Parts: sequence; structure tokens; C-alpha cells
Amino acid sequence: MTEVPLNAPGVWGSYADIVYPDRYIVEGGQTSTGSNINWLGRLTGGLDFDELNAKAAQLAPGCDGLIVQDHFQGNRTPYTDPLSRGALVGLTLAHEKHHVFRAMMEGVGFGTRAILDAFKAAGYSADEMTLGGGASGSDLWLQIHADTSGIPVRVPASPDAPSIGSAVLAAYGAGHYASIDEGISQMVAAGRTIDPIAVNVAQYEEVYARYKSLYPALKSCLG
Repeated sequence: MTEVPLNAPGVWGSYADIVYPDRYIVEGGQTSTGSNINWLGRLTGGLDFDELNAKAAQLAPGCDGLIVQDHFQGNRTPYTDPLSRGALVGLTLAHEKHHVFRAMMEGVGFGTRAILDAFKAAGYSADEMTLGGGASGSDLWLQIHADTSGIPVRVPASPDAPSIGSAVLAAYGAGHYASIDEGISQMVAAGRTIDPIAVNVAQYEEVYARYKSLYPALKSCLG
């Protein structure tokens, strides 16, 4: 949400007044996040999330050389390429299910980082992110988001963001609050904050550079 228009290649918007009067919405979209994890479950006969999160948490950033390009349904931001495809790169016979599970989460984290980088190139730098939905149920995935982005991740007390946002707008529309900001202040409660771990941030910088090299390399192969 911005006070002035923000436009850049690969960034969606700016859209004026579509949610919030006199403000602009700027979007960066990922077409596959939780659906990638669901795909892994379908492929392997199901996922024991408690076991996988525990095992994956013991791995170092980078999953022993395994990198996932998260474009399983194309890419929306920053490449706007519906024909881009997902990939698991660096597989060896030593990799197990929890390696792939963590690499999937890291790939989504890198995809988020790529969006933040596109915003930064357009003049907007984020100093924190708010995360809701299914990913908020995994402490590991929350930490991966913080570490791949290098900024704190905040999880509201109620992480069901679409429902809370709809309720705020409905309450404002029904006249219960004088402004959307007032509705937010009354209805959205702070939860917890996950801070990036410096050593992980440093390790992910090198892995992220390799992740970014995948798109042009695979693009040349897939056409």
C-alpha cells in the first residue's frame, strides 16, 4: 500500500483506490507456494509435517546443494513469464524427502526475496514483512522467510489474513469505524516476530545467487 504510484518491470500496479481510498496497491505475486508443498505430498504419498519440519530444521541452509525453482505454475513477479517451469536442481542419491521439503520452502522464500528486490529497484525497501495463511503454521518456514529476505517476519495474532481483512473492510463499510485505519487498529492484534539469524542470512546470499541464475539458464533450455 503506497501513498504515491510505484511502477517497475515485473511489479503489478499501481492500482488506485481499488481497496483503500486515496492510496495505491502495488503487487508482487507468486503463483505457487503452498501448492508446491501439496504437490510434493501427492507425489510421495503424503506428508507428515511434524516429522518433516523437525528433520528439515536440522539441515543447513541450502539443503546440501539442492535448489528448487518455484515456478511450478509459471512466474508472475518479477519475470511475468507464464511459461517458466519449476525445477529441482542438484539432486543426489543422498538427498531424502526432508531435503526436498526444505528446498521447496527455500525456493518459495527466494521467490519472495526476488519480489522484494524488484520493489527495491523501483524505490521501495521493506524493513519487515507480515505473513499469514498456511505457512504461518511452520516455525521453520517462518524462519526461512526471515533468513532469505533478511528482514523480520511478523505474524498477527490471527494469521487468517483474508478473513480479517474482509472483516475490517466490512466493519468500515457498515459504519462501525470512521476509517479503515481505525478498523485495523481495533481488529488486528500483534502476534509474534521472527527475526532473521545473521549466519543464515549470510549463507543464503550465496544460495540465492545460484537460485537467480536458474531462471535464465532454464529459460534457454525450455524456450
